Amino acid sequence: MGATSRSILALNLKGMPLENGSTYKNSNVSLRQGRILKKRRASLGRSRRPIKGIEKRVQTLKRLIPNGESKGKGLDGLFNVAADYILRLQMKVKAMQVMVQLLSQDEG
Repeated sequence: MGATSRSILALNLKGMPLENGSTYKNSNVSLRQGRILKKRRASLGRSRRPIKGIEKRVQTLKRLIPNGESKGKGLDGLFNVAADYILRLQMKVKAMQVMVQLLSQDEG
């Protein structure tokens, strides 16, 4: 009665007899229950914040890139589009720098 969910998760059930005569280790049900217990233990010790942080950054990137919010690209496609966009911006900056140099030479 006084057992908490965490103490139940920590129980070792290997070798425990089941109704059908097999032991916990040998039954198909035990394998499923073992996987469920592993997932529960893993989720208790892990925080979802890093995943949410990554999702937030991906959403920000999608807003910064023209047509970045269109669906069907996936992360690989989004990163490729972002890389192409950055290269285009760099080329525009270089072109403007050359234009400024040419125009400043004409005035001087």
